Amino acid sequence: MKKKILIVGGSYAGVKAGKTLHKIFRKNNDVEITLVDKNPFHTLMTELHEVAGHRTDPDSIKIDLRKIFRGRKVKVVTDEITSCDIANKRLLSATRAYDFDYLIIAIGSQPNFFGVEGAAEYAHTLWSYQDAIKLREHIEKMFERASYEEDPLERKRLLTFAVCGGGFTGVEMVGELGEAKKHFCTKYGIDKSDVTIYSIEALDRILTMLNSDKLVKKIEDKYFKKLGITLLKNSAIVKVEPNAFTLKNGTVIPSYSLIWSAGIKCVEGAKDFCLDKGRGSRICANEYMQGIQDGHPLESVYVA
Repeated sequence: MKKKILIVGGSYAGVKAGKTLHKIFRKNNDVEITLVDKNPFHTLMTELHEVAGHRTDPDSIKIDLRKIFRGRKVKVVTDEITSCDIANKRLLSATRAYDFDYLIIAIGSQPNFFGVEGAAEYAHTLWSYQDAIKLREHIEKMFERASYEEDPLERKRLLTFAVCGGGFTGVEMVGELGEAKKHFCTKYGIDKSDVTIYSIEALDRILTMLNSDKLVKKIEDKYFKKLGITLLKNSAIVKVEPNAFTLKNGTVIPSYSLIWSAGIKCVEGAKDFCLDKGRGSRICANEYMQGIQDGHPLESVYVA
């Protein structure tokens, strides 16, 4: 009987796992590899901001999973896993069951709102292809509406954009807004000085993952200023509403366009595959990437 390897998720980790396993088992007819994802495509996550900011075409960040694995020993199935039965080595969707001998969980992450009131309901996110398309349309809609809005306060609200989070995603996204501003102001006859763009960081430094203070200072003092971006550090957001958000110092900033990139957590799907979770809802694993259940590693279940 063939050994069944099941990969859940067409993320970077899932795709890499599929390619690697193909190389190892391509001549072994006793091994069957299946990759399941709810989308038929892999998303280039590092380029989402370019789609949202109208720099690139949306289709440029979608890669057909079947095209990726064409000619490889990996069967691609478009389906969404809804429940798990780890003890019997079986995963379930709404329509079928997937048995496995070895399971690789590569389901990715999702935005972490850290319990901030209204953030999940009203902030825009940038963590999927669908997010990028929605944000792309929203940004242009704000400029379009502002072009014929006569109320100065409402017009200012329409032309105020903010990105919460000073990590790579946040800095790249706010930079895209600064670049997109030039195009939309020309297209809709808006003075660039009427557009306000905020980069908002809860800590006293953006890009904390970088060791170079010199590089960070260059981004703040040259890149941001050139694009007309206002940087607010030590400015945690404590409340988000449909048409405004509030900082910890009590400042209320009217805006329909708060983009949330303050952090991530493990995807909440299929009850996290019945595995133990740690800080930030992360699935627990040991040094061999084996998933942990009730404090013990599972020899046939791996997490990437």
